[in-house]
Amino acid sequence: MSDKSLTELIDANSYESEFQTCPGCDNHCTVKLFHFPNGNTFASGNNCEKVYSNHSESERKGVNMMVEKYKLLFRQPKVEPVGKSLGIKIGLPRALGMYENYPFWYTLFSACGLEVVLSNNSSNKIYESGLRSIMADNICFPAKLMHGHINNLIDMKVDRIFYPYVVFERKEDDKSKNSFNCPIVSAYSDVIKSSMDPARKSGVPFDAPVITFNDSELLVKSCWAYLKTLGVKREVALKAIEMAKDVQTSYIQKLTARANEVLDLATKENRMVILLAGRPYHTDPMIEHKISQAIAYMGIDVITEHVATELGATVFDEINALSQWAYPNRISRRLILRASIRAKTCILLS
Repeated sequence: MSDKSLTELIDANSYESEFQTCPGCDNHCTVKLFHFPNGNTFASGNNCEKVYSNHSESERKGVNMMVEKYKLLFRQPKVEPVGKSLGIKIGLPRALGMYENYPFWYTLFSACGLEVVLSNNSSNKIYESGLRSIMADNICFPAKLMHGHINNLIDMKVDRIFYPYVVFERKEDDKSKNSFNCPIVSAYSDVIKSSMDPARKSGVPFDAPVITFNDSELLVKSCWAYLKTLGVKREVALKAIEMAKDVQTSYIQKLTARANEVLDLATKENRMVILLAGRPYHTDPMIEHKISQAIAYMGIDVITEHVATELGATVFDEINALSQWAYPNRISRRLILRASIRAKTCILLS
């Protein structure tokens, strides 16, 4: 962690520059050299690094928790079925709400004897495959990506596709008034049914049961109501639900512990740390636009909002805000507490 704020670093950005012609080959590139007060030099305009190189063998890249979170989220350990295998391939789109609750759904379906198929990593090809079914140009980009992931799952020959209608996310503290999901994240299954209708056009049923995560009893009831339509026995479903809840809790705890570990080490070594606060789907590299990677390449450690998961019960007593939405509630708590968690700078992904 550095003693300088991001503003101070920008203000200190003074340099001298000069132009040189690279003698490395017949291209004779015009290279602009930037000389900084600390003695460092940066070359710009070179088409290769044969003569002018900005690479340093001694440079240290920062920790990038956005990359670590993405791997931890989707590389779930194999789950042995509680009961018999049902021979059903259920597709989960790698989009929107799955970036919050994928560990829960993967564990639940795997424990119930279903084969979970996750759509591929987001890419331009996947995005373009769903363009013709997007109903509104002004809808957010993460929602537009969903259409491509649905097509991807259909191409992977799944038996059915699952994306729940999640009205409430978990309440992470007792002071929040509500934990409503983002309306787009919550109800985008209706848009998919209207614009794509996978069941009619491709013969793949699209399941969107209403689920709530802020009430344990309702969560069990709603999950069981859906699972029994797939032929899952009640005792298997109940055990699988508890397993899924434990795995989801463990996932959050691992992220919290890792964020605090990175922060504590950076504090001891006096390195700069940036808290990159955003909504769950900002973990998607295509949505995030490699912001975390650019920061980490500068030698700055990037941590996620999970660093403050165990803090913040009284935040909403201190700010004049109506705590209605689960994701903004989380961001507000992290922003208010950034002084407490010793991260000098917080960047908000919106």
